[in-house]
Amino acid sequence: EIGVDVHLNTKVNRKLFDQIYKEHEVVIVASGATEARIIEFAGWEEVIPGIEFLKAINFGPLSLTTTRFTWPADSNREVDFKGARVVGMDIAFQAWNLGAAQVSAVDIQPPASFGVERETAEAKGTKIVWPKVTERYDAKKKKIFFNDGSSMDADAVIISIGESPVLDFLPAGMDI
Repeated sequence: EIGVDVHLNTKVNRKLFDQIYKEHEVVIVASGATEARIIEFAGWEEVIPGIEFLKAINFGPLSLTTTRFTWPADSNREVDFKGARVVGMDIAFQAWNLGAAQVSAVDIQPPASFGVERETAEAKGTKIVWPKVTERYDAKKKKIFFNDGSSMDADAVIISIGESPVLDFLPAGMDI
């Protein structure tokens, strides 16, 4: 009624953005953060991005075969993930729900998780381990190695260190 146009569920590319920008005095981009942040250590290509893990659970069957990664099909799996923040605790809880036998949250700093998410994950049996810096992940050996010389068994490794917005449709240098 006051002249605000809202575009929901619309894939915006550069051409569409330019058109919208040209036709309006003010454009608010609220794309959300949907691109997983990844640390590129040896073997990172075999790691499951946390956002993809959660999307597969929320929007697809309880299987990660819908992504480029495959969740271990049988139960009694050991799952390690990078990041012990609140979303990491959600991931831990879901890993337990998918039949994991052991779940460890590994972080380089004191865990930033708190509240019901952390309490629930720990009640299920999640081990929170820190400070640990990942050196490499060997998917064939099913082991994650740390720079202090230690290692952990890991049938699957999930990384949950935040997300970034996908803004490739914006012109270079645009102040957002």
